[in-house]
Amino acid sequence: MAIAHRTTFTGLSLMLPVVALVGRPNVGKSTLFNVLTRTRDALVANLPGLTRDRHYGVCHLGEREFVVVDTGGLTEEQDGIAGLTARQSRLAIEEADVVLFLVDARDGVLPQDRNILGVLRRQGTPFLLAVNKIGEGASATFTGFVLVILAAVAWAVGNIVAKKAASVHAADMFALVVWSSFIPPLPLAIAAYLFEGGDTVVQAVLHAGPLTWASILFMAWGATLFGFASWAHLLHKYPTALISPFALLIPVSGLASGALFLDEGLSRLQVVGAVLVFAGLAVNVFGLRLREWLAH
Repeated sequence: MAIAHRTTFTGLSLMLPVVALVGRPNVGKSTLFNVLTRTRDALVANLPGLTRDRHYGVCHLGEREFVVVDTGGLTEEQDGIAGLTARQSRLAIEEADVVLFLVDARDGVLPQDRNILGVLRRQGTPFLLAVNKIGEGASATFTGFVLVILAAVAWAVGNIVAKKAASVHAADMFALVVWSSFIPPLPLAIAAYLFEGGDTVVQAVLHAGPLTWASILFMAWGATLFGFASWAHLLHKYPTALISPFALLIPVSGLASGALFLDEGLSRLQVVGAVLVFAGLAVNVFGLRLREWLAH
């Protein structure tokens, strides 16, 4: 083993293998680091050279654990910040048991990638090639597509129930959201335990960081209690045909957030879809007024 690392994540002192993430700037090393370690310790943005020093984290895959090292872009520069960053990357290669060499599928194999490949071959450290950003943000499975359709149907049924509850039974929308929120956690927890692995789920909860808990609080209070209660109130007050189309902004905002904060690429088709959503909403909201204005 190249180097001994100790972790106190589980209260134990362990000797773990080391996997270094190496590649030219802005190929997704920090994003992969955050996914593997289930943290947001590595800064992520669509800016080359954001990572300069080595970042260490521990990845838990079932019963296996290993140290993940995030590195800055490996270039041929010898001076300045780029030179220091490259030296940090070479040190990570030296201390690693295995190197994961990342390339960007959208750009193809560039001269920088060939230079890094030469460095890895000269170093002699075992390495694996990882091709990132293959689908440019447009990849999806048939199962995922079906689940999205079923979620849309469930959303529609929920809107009908909320509107009926408000108009017929004069229900308090906030109380309705609070009590209905007791239903989803149990089946979702069982599904996560069955499909993602019991130990993985338990470890994810035990090792959740401040950002994870802050995200949960935001989803619980901001998105669920405030968001759904406000949505149900709007459905009760205004025609469904006017309010429901605004739900199309949910996937658009999700794509935009992924692009801004997680360095996820957007395909041309996704951009066109977002533009069409905004155009449709404009017609839905202002179409009648526009027709009246043209008539006069």
